[in-house]
Amino acid sequence: MAQDYWLPRDYMGQKTWIDNFSVKIGGYETTLSLTPEILTYIADVKAYSDFLFLKEVGLRADVKELISHRRIFLNGKPGEVINAFPTITLRGTPPTSINEPVFRALTRLVRTIKSHANYSVDIGRDLRIIGAERPLPGEDVKPVLRAKFVGGKLIIYWKKGKMTSIDFYVDRNDGNGLVFLGNNVKPHFTLTNPIAPGEEPKTWKIVAQYRLGNEPYGDYSDQIYITLSSIF
Repeated sequence: MAQDYWLPRDYMGQKTWIDNFSVKIGGYETTLSLTPEILTYIADVKAYSDFLFLKEVGLRADVKELISHRRIFLNGKPGEVINAFPTITLRGTPPTSINEPVFRALTRLVRTIKSHANYSVDIGRDLRIIGAERPLPGEDVKPVLRAKFVGGKLIIYWKKGKMTSIDFYVDRNDGNGLVFLGNNVKPHFTLTNPIAPGEEPKTWKIVAQYRLGNEPYGDYSDQIYITLSSIF
């Protein structure tokens, strides 16, 4: 089953990840041959992350109070009291900073941890350096195709989702039935006009099927009919 990347994309997810990693990593100092420098670095990351988080929470609260104060000061209702200017969160003294974006360094550390002889899946899960498993799409999933002529080319639009790629098949109405037309990894599929000037228009039927990894997956799409002519 496919897995998501271990690093969360959103800020709160990353903050929670740092909290967990910093608490758990010390327990694997001997098992994973972690140096004091590594543990100090992680402690510094945790301290600075906490400082950033608390300052952001405080500043957001400040902004909310300032907006309320501004409203009353400029457009207050009769009887509303203009209170003293709100107390603003002080800058404070930041902890030791980091000279490189944190998750660049931590990504290297995670690779080192995973290459250690004592590393195991249980350790990976405990440290949250293994992504969550993604459920496979249903076996009845099928592509939805839409075609459009743009600048003398046929473009077949499709959505990739969690799939690896897509195979296209065409029936050129020449007695050979459906034959392979091409594979497309990244939407969308583009086909240059195959009809030479002066040729009669031709109608093709096109279907597609997803691939997951190297194997076909799911059902064939509904057929779409394409009329090709020497002048698009």
